Amino acid sequence: PLAPSPGEKSLESRFIFAVGTFISLLLLTLLIGDWVVAGRAARDMLQDRLSSAGEAAAQSVPFFLETGQNLAVQLASDPRLLDAAGDELKSIIRLRIQAVPYFDQFFVLEANGETLLAAYPDSANVGFKLYPDESMGLTLASNGVLTQIYSIPPVSADESARVSFLVGIVDKFGQVQRVLIGRTTLETNPLTLPLIEGINNMKDLGGTGFLLDENGRIIYHSHTEQLTTTF
Repeated sequence: PLAPSPGEKSLESRFIFAVGTFISLLLLTLLIGDWVVAGRAARDMLQDRLSSAGEAAAQSVPFFLETGQNLAVQLASDPRLLDAAGDELKSIIRLRIQAVPYFDQFFVLEANGETLLAAYPDSANVGFKLYPDESMGLTLASNGVLTQIYSIPPVSADESARVSFLVGIVDKFGQVQRVLIGRTTLETNPLTLPLIEGINNMKDLGGTGFLLDENGRIIYHSHTEQLTTTF
C-alpha cells in the first residue's frame, strides 16, 4: 500500500521545505543582483579611468607642440642665423639647446635643403638625412609656410618616435634663406613625460595605450614593437 511522504504527514516539514526554497531563491537572486551591480560598477570605473587617461594625454599634446613651435620660432628669428657659418653657427644653436632642455637636435640648412650648414650635437651630423616629410616641408617653407611640425621615425627600434619642428629663416625682405629644424624625442622631452607615463599605465589594466599622428601612424605605443606602424 502507498505510504504518505514526511511532508504530507508533518506540517512542520512542509513549512521548512517551503520557507527553505523561498530563502534559497532569495539568496540566489541577491547574489546574481550583486554580481551584476559589481560588474557594472567595475566597467564604469574602468571606462572613467580610460577616459581620464585619454583626456589628460589629449590636453598635454597641444601644449607640447605649441611650446616646441614657439622655441623654434624664437631661435629662427635670431638675425645671426642668416649670416653665421661654421663654429659660430653651431655655437648659437648649441647655446639654445643647453639653455632650454626641449630639443635634442638642431640643424640649419640652406633653403633648398642641399647643404647642411650646422648641426648640434656633433653626433647628429653623422649620417644626417632628411625624412620625406621634412623634405616636403622645405618646399613648403620656400613657398611661404614658415612653421611646420612633423612626426618622424625613431633612431632605433627600441626608442619612441620623434617630432620635427621646421621653421623658415627669412631675411629683411621676407624671403626664406635658410631653414631651422629642431628634433625632440617623446620619451626624453620633459613636457611629454606625464603623457608617456599615462600611456604606459594602461599595462596595469592588462591593456595598451598609444598615440597617433594625423596620418594614423603610431608614434608612441606601450609595446615598442608597434612603433611607426599604421593604426
